[in-house]
Amino acid sequence: MSSRTFSLITAFLFLAACAPETQTGIRFESGNEEEMAQAEDIALTHLFMVGGLADSKGVDDVKVMRTHLDMSFMAHTKVQQTFKGVPVFEAEAIVHLSQDGKFAGITDKLLDRVSVNTEPYYNADEAIEMAVDTYYEGWDVVSDTPTAELWILRHEGKDHLVWKVQIQRLDQSNHEEMPLMFIDAHTGELVWGYNNLQSATCTGSTNFYGNVSVDCNNYRNTYYLEDTVENLGTYSWNNTTTNLYYSSSASSAFANSNATAKMPLKHTM
Repeated sequence: MSSRTFSLITAFLFLAACAPETQTGIRFESGNEEEMAQAEDIALTHLFMVGGLADSKGVDDVKVMRTHLDMSFMAHTKVQQTFKGVPVFEAEAIVHLSQDGKFAGITDKLLDRVSVNTEPYYNADEAIEMAVDTYYEGWDVVSDTPTAELWILRHEGKDHLVWKVQIQRLDQSNHEEMPLMFIDAHTGELVWGYNNLQSATCTGSTNFYGNVSVDCNNYRNTYYLEDTVENLGTYSWNNTTTNLYYSSSASSAFANSNATAKMPLKHTM
């Protein structure tokens, strides 16, 4: 389903039409678009009803990220908290409904009473420049164009409007990393940051041993056959004689990993 924003004002319209106490004839069976739209509306009504979770935390609006049906036919609606249209970092909730549409619980990571000026002083390009030149090691070690997104970050009890700057250093060296930096959009200061190079376990299909488990890294929903702890990786020449390419997959299952070779992650000039 496509995501949409749900505000406190909209909630009262849903309360009148589909209050939880008056729901009849609801049954989730196929997970089709109509059922998931119905589940989404009921979930948001529970979230924003007077005295509900969003109301008690002073949450004004959220963005629906996903609604899906699990194997037991329970419906789950995941929302991202927003403040004046800006997403709040790691502030999410999942509303759970039983097969007959009844409220079954909430997984809550919403932040209470977010308050910050949402007009940035620095723009995205300026934030990227500060992140690379001031708080990192300069453009020489950056392997791809950094990205910047405007978020609200609560750090050490204070709300900041930040540019979330993602830097990539994927140079086949022992220093590979993906620094994620939160640059204050008002002051230009580095509020917080961490290495966003994600480790995971993948499976690969081999000629002689069947499916095997291998270490890999997950970045932006793409999996790479790399083990940064052991400094090992899997690459392919891709039918060339000049360039090595990362072995990657859109899922954690690599269907044809037997044709590539494992080599140390060392870069030579």
